[in-house]
Amino acid sequence: MREGFSVNMVSPPNIETPVSSVTLVQGNILHWVYHEGVEVSLAIAEEEVSLIEPFHEAHVGGPTRLLIDIRAMRSMDRAACKLFASDRIHDDYQVMALGLVTNSSASAAVLGNFFMKVFGPKHPVRLFKTEDEALNWLNLFV
Repeated sequence: MREGFSVNMVSPPNIETPVSSVTLVQGNILHWVYHEGVEVSLAIAEEEVSLIEPFHEAHVGGPTRLLIDIRAMRSMDRAACKLFASDRIHDDYQVMALGLVTNSSASAAVLGNFFMKVFGPKHPVRLFKTEDEALNWLNLFV
C-alpha cells in the first residue's frame, strides 16, 4: 500500500434486535429492516424502542431520518403502530421524515397506508417500492 494512503474498513454502526436490523447510514438515517415473517406486537415494539433508543442517542443524538423496510414483515398490531406513530417517538428520535419501503403485497401496502392515515405521525411519511427511491426522498430533508 502506498505511504499516506489508507482504506477505512470500518463498517457503519448497527444493532440487531430480535425482529430487525438497524444500521446508521448517511450520517443520520436509521436504515431499519424487519426480518422475514415477523409479527410485531406492542410488547415487541416496546422492546425495539428500548434497544434502538440508546443506539440512536450514541450514534445520532439529534434529528433523524428513518428508512424502514417492512417488506418481509408479516404483521404489526394496532397498538404497535400507535406507539411507532406517537409524539414520544417523534420527539425522542427527532424524526424529520419516514420512508417506508413496502412490496406489492396487499398486506405491506395496507400496513403502510394504515399507519399513515389512522395514526398520522407529526413527520412526513411516504411509501416506496425500493430503498433507493426512499433514500432519494429522505435526502430532501437535510
